[in-house]
Amino acid sequence: TSLRKGPRASRNKRGPRARETMDDHDRLTIAWTAIQLVLFLYIMFAWFGATGSFLIPDCRTPMRQTDHHEAFALVWHSFMAILVSVGGTFVMKKHRTPIGLGLFVGAIFVMIQWTLVTLVLLGGQIHKKGLTEDEHCKIENLPGSTSDVLTLLLGIVLLLLYGGVEYLLLRAQKE
Repeated sequence: TSLRKGPRASRNKRGPRARETMDDHDRLTIAWTAIQLVLFLYIMFAWFGATGSFLIPDCRTPMRQTDHHEAFALVWHSFMAILVSVGGTFVMKKHRTPIGLGLFVGAIFVMIQWTLVTLVLLGGQIHKKGLTEDEHCKIENLPGSTSDVLTLLLGIVLLLLYGGVEYLLLRAQKE
């Protein structure tokens, strides 16, 4: 008895315990699920970082200034990633038509580019935080610096996963 239903269930001729090979549909499902998990963590750390941790290390004044444009970019990027995530799941589960897949491939391509630009902005902000000489303004002492670094690392993983899904979708379109 195979766990698969339909025409793919009869593929395994060697018995119920023989291992099936993974096809592109399975890889795409695993990659898309991984994107959902990484995206959840990315959004959690990005929003935590955007709540006030983008501080310009200016220790000449007692009040530090907040850099709002990087915070806005992270929050808006996360909203659009949620939208692509919901739309992509809808296309992959319900409406796997040629036009739906074409729109999905285009949306993933745009998300790859936008994620790269957002990560460059975030990396620049992290670098700007670390350029201070004063011990009180070191990056380790600023609030939210850990969430910034984790957001950057999760964003890199997200970028690679988006690229993998794009590759699998383009490969499936050619077949």
